Amino acid sequence: MSASLDDDQIQLQKTLRAALSRHCSGPAQLALATGEEDFDPALWKLLSTELDLVGLAAPERFGGGGAPLPVLGVALMELGRALYSGPYFSSGVLATQAIVGSGDVAVGAEILPGLCRGEVLATVAGLRDDGPDGLPDMGGVVATAATADGDGTPRLTGVSDHVWEAHGAHRLVVFASTRDGVGCFLAHPDAPGVLVERLPGMDLTRRLSRVRFTAAAARPLGALDGGSRALARLRRIAPVCLAAEQIGGAEHCLEQAVDHAKRRHQFGRPIGSFQAVKHQLASVLMDVEAAKAATVFALGALEHESPDAATMVHVAKAAASDAFFHAAGALIQTLGGIGYTWEHPAHLYLRRAVSGRAQFGFPSAHRRALGAEGGH
Repeated sequence: MSASLDDDQIQLQKTLRAALSRHCSGPAQLALATGEEDFDPALWKLLSTELDLVGLAAPERFGGGGAPLPVLGVALMELGRALYSGPYFSSGVLATQAIVGSGDVAVGAEILPGLCRGEVLATVAGLRDDGPDGLPDMGGVVATAATADGDGTPRLTGVSDHVWEAHGAHRLVVFASTRDGVGCFLAHPDAPGVLVERLPGMDLTRRLSRVRFTAAAARPLGALDGGSRALARLRRIAPVCLAAEQIGGAEHCLEQAVDHAKRRHQFGRPIGSFQAVKHQLASVLMDVEAAKAATVFALGALEHESPDAATMVHVAKAAASDAFFHAAGALIQTLGGIGYTWEHPAHLYLRRAVSGRAQFGFPSAHRRALGAEGGH
């Protein structure tokens, strides 16, 4: 299984990088981070209709592109490089993969075509970043619970924190505990009994919310207690897809730092010629390249249902989270004074790197999982 990009993936990379460069400049990133708009509608239209990227990995029978996970990973790397702010990950990855994983063909045929066209926005609730094993699992501050009323309609009660891009979403895919185990449900964020509240976050380019359910009506996806398969799918796909996004961010930070080190002169020499600077950036390069290889390999392993897929997911998420964090910190250090200012977008990359370490499991949790696997 190759850990490198093929010709088609490289072409996708070039096309998407060129398109994002026109919309994701430093001033545009800062404007979105501090403004009232959650995302750039023009860029969303470009991604969803002109480039057909929102449904990239959704099944073709539901209007998607049917692309394998490694191709989705290429798109996510470019979005991470551009520090994309919007519902691509929440709607095009999390919600789409949860619906596909539920096995509910009827709901897939009803919802996924709109998701793929970017006309319907969705996100996942009832999924926490740090379950009992420190890895993604069902639940929240109070585990979302489901009961049935007199006519058999499921009702959701509970609280889900740190829900991605819930404001503006048209559907919520909710994982909830039932008497029989894990359930997966579809709910409307503006329905009676559902309250969406914005939460402050470290990452100013990714909107988080708290969603409260109070006997809110919901529609089961698949069997009433059949969310286990969808949850298992997200426990693997979400961390490695986030790792792909982190690789893109890390590569951008490294390239910006190297470019500055070549152009900035002190004592009549480029600062990149100083041992302390070049050794630090060389170390970051090694981290980023190793993490990228692990992430590409993990995406391929998941796509082909390889026996070592779960192991590679742990490796990829731990390595990519660390690489992005190190690269963002090195960028700010290399830039010097300007890197610490609000006007320079370097702090936005560092904010996403810090928050991404916690999302879908800290690197330490994934390493513990690797150790546990090695002990058996």
